[in-house]
Amino acid sequence: MDKDTIKIQALNFSKSRSNLLLVIALTIANILFIATDASFTMLFSASLPEIIMIFFGGDTTAIIFSSGIIGVYILFWALSKTYRGAIIGALVFYGIDILIFSWLLLSFIDNWNFGYIVEILFRLWVLYYLVIGTIAWKKLRTLTPHDFKSALTAEFSEKKEKEALWALQQLSEDKDKDKDENTDEDEKSE
Repeated sequence: MDKDTIKIQALNFSKSRSNLLLVIALTIANILFIATDASFTMLFSASLPEIIMIFFGGDTTAIIFSSGIIGVYILFWALSKTYRGAIIGALVFYGIDILIFSWLLLSFIDNWNFGYIVEILFRLWVLYYLVIGTIAWKKLRTLTPHDFKSALTAEFSEKKEKEALWALQQLSEDKDKDKDENTDEDEKSE
């Protein structure tokens, strides 16, 4: 696998993890909003913890179960940094979450509105990035951690080298300008 492919797949995997982290953060926010009887929730979150909070009235048991589900997402996110295959667990878990959300939506909602469509689109967005992350994991799993890091480090080193050359060029241009200004001042003073 060439360096460009490694970079693209690493970026896809990173985006997948970032989206998962955003889902976790917004789900926690939604749980807090539901627990405090706020009249709004955030999109881009897991629905199962929210469903538990709504159906069980936000009591201590509901908070514990919802926190447990969020804890599983956090576990998958944290493990995916070291064990890239953990992203599959997050994909499966989120897939189950979407299936439960879809079943409830189709079973109990009679009057569809634009808000439900937006919720579905955001869930599909997260699912898309988890699938992309899983595909990236599959492509990258043949690499040893050393090969993976060296490919990314080589690009980083090339970038730093280019930045250093650019900085040297800027310094040399600044020195040339200073010499020209000093020569002009010397000529004026004579």
